[in-house]
Amino acid sequence: MKRHPGTKTLQTPRLLLRRFTLADAPAMFEGWAGRPEVVRFMRYNAHESMDETRAILRGWAFAYEEEEDFYTWAVTLRETGALAGSIGFSIADGVPEPGYNLAPAFWGQGVAKEALAATLAYLVDEGGAGRFAACHAAANPASGAVLRSAGFVPDGEGSYESLDHTRVWPCIHYRLEAEDLVRSVPYHLLG
Repeated sequence: MKRHPGTKTLQTPRLLLRRFTLADAPAMFEGWAGRPEVVRFMRYNAHESMDETRAILRGWAFAYEEEEDFYTWAVTLRETGALAGSIGFSIADGVPEPGYNLAPAFWGQGVAKEALAATLAYLVDEGGAGRFAACHAAANPASGAVLRSAGFVPDGEGSYESLDHTRVWPCIHYRLEAEDLVRSVPYHLLG
């Protein structure tokens, strides 16, 4: 990436992508973070309590202000304000890699595809990102469908492990060049 614009509020036809707040803890914990069956392919373990979720959100509040390359959005529905999930990017050697998770009530509705399309376009437009990398657990083909909808193409196989090094998943790696990004969803930068 050429510059780091940070986590700014983005609006799409159906979604509002915004920074998380402490008030999001109950919906985040109950929707996905505290549910082992929902986070089974994520690098982190399910949160054991709402206090753990609050601690994570306090850390993110600090990161929003202090880390220029911190990108994590709360994915909310514009119509209802419901917190559907999260999407964020880790940056390795200047290359953003997306990660996303939704509460099951929002699976299969195109929410992840819309959030991914908007955040990728934002990082290209505002951050000058030229390419992206991604991977998903081979046992989670729905995540691969989300990546391919944005223009990602398979780029080999490998594995990744949980942050606590207790679990390993076979995965499929993907790449995306900025010029191949599928701009399927318009977004507006709200600040």
